[in-house]
Amino acid sequence: MTTVLADPGVLRTRLRDAGFTVVDQQHDRPDVVLADFRERATVVFGAPVLAWVDAGSLPAAIRSGARGFLEEEVSAGTLRRAVLTVAAGGMFFGPGLLAAAVEATWCGLTEREEEILRLLAAGRSTADLAQHLELAPKTVRNHFAAIGGKLGLRGQAELTAFARGALPGRHALMDTGAGTGNRRTEPTTRRA
Repeated sequence: MTTVLADPGVLRTRLRDAGFTVVDQQHDRPDVVLADFRERATVVFGAPVLAWVDAGSLPAAIRSGARGFLEEEVSAGTLRRAVLTVAAGGMFFGPGLLAAAVEATWCGLTEREEEILRLLAAGRSTADLAQHLELAPKTVRNHFAAIGGKLGLRGQAELTAFARGALPGRHALMDTGAGTGNRRTEPTTRRA
């Protein structure tokens, strides 16, 4: 059973109702820590963090290294998916928070990094990116690492998922089942 360490009063009843074991500060190794960032910055070591945020506290939660982000009004199903995703090492953005996360973090990317994210959102592979940008595949992977470091993402799969949900007019982060899901678009490119 997944264990969640939650600040007092932070969705504890709803976590229990969703089938999670809620533990207190004395528990050595919770699977996930649900931390309230709305009134104070929180630092947590040793377990992935699911941050309870509002628009004003989201940047601090991102900078802290949290892996998931929820607002106060969240359905039981969304809460369950968020905890399980973060416990498995993934990233989760509650409804409406992805756009705010992009706005909070996007400004730190170079034009080349933005271009690479756009190409990832369009379905390009590392080899496709290298050929299209006239770069070595290793250089493309170095760009992935730099972007991941700035956005708190790990690996090409997380970068792709982020880019597909974060770039207006592109694929959605969550599959809605509409269409084939295999559309390719040619974004406007800029050489750096």
